[in-house]
Amino acid sequence: MVLSGTDGLVGSEGVFNKTETAYISGIFYEDSGFYESRVFDTGNTTTCYGNITWNEDTNDNTEIIVKVRTSIYEEIEGNATLWENCDAVAKGQNITDLDSAFDWHQYIQYRVELSTYDETMTPVFSDFNIAYNTSDTSRGSPVIAESTGLVKYKSGHIYYPNQEIAYEHGAVLKCQRERGEEEGIVIQPPPILINNVSGVPTIDISMIDLTGTNDTHSGTTATSVENWNVGWYDSISTKFHNLSLNISTEYPTIWGKWFNDTLADSGLNESRYEVYETGNYVVVDFYGDEQHVHLVAVDKTEVGVKII
Repeated sequence: MVLSGTDGLVGSEGVFNKTETAYISGIFYEDSGFYESRVFDTGNTTTCYGNITWNEDTNDNTEIIVKVRTSIYEEIEGNATLWENCDAVAKGQNITDLDSAFDWHQYIQYRVELSTYDETMTPVFSDFNIAYNTSDTSRGSPVIAESTGLVKYKSGHIYYPNQEIAYEHGAVLKCQRERGEEEGIVIQPPPILINNVSGVPTIDISMIDLTGTNDTHSGTTATSVENWNVGWYDSISTKFHNLSLNISTEYPTIWGKWFNDTLADSGLNESRYEVYETGNYVVVDFYGDEQHVHLVAVDKTEVGVKII
């Protein structure tokens, strides 16, 4: 068989056609969410907490917020600060700086809140760690909050010698000293509420922290005391096995009597508390026994004071 043919014609110049399609990631993320840890048992009622650390991968479009709370009970819900009332903790911070975490609380839990403004991106959280150790109880108990300050008027009147009117820890006291003995009354009670709730001591304290220079004035001329608000600190609410109130005062007898009367009126069993004087302090110890002592609220106002 013989095949034959002629040369074909030269084809025309080709045209390249392309179709462009924008790539859209198949992974989308929710705009927010949270992770709530299990309750961790430190194994000791005298646990002292330290710094908190973690690793994270975030950018301008993503955010991570970490919260921590502690409790004397493993059933932490209802016995610790509500999550919505917990402040965010900073990486590297000592967690006892928070109003939701306390030394001598055996149980601890954390929550991680994650959010994104770009649904193709998500924050990454890992390697979480909280340092803690068992407290040496001989070194004393942890301090929850403290306040100081005293404004005192001392009379030199012939009919009222050695009489003093004092504003101390939010209370107004009247004291008459005779032959070294202290007698007096509480004119205005302190903002300390002590109640008996089914046998459980419940305590609500508004602390007044007086700041300013240590000034004095004497004589027969009139003078004034000026005060101004410096700051206010958030409320603390938690529970403890035992709790002590230590009142630094120049009038321990007056304070001691007020606490004894107030506690007797509350109806608390005398086995649940003890009031005693030690130096310039009046100490009120509350005992939780098998239950607890409920610190319903502690808030503090700082007030500046000066004589003008």
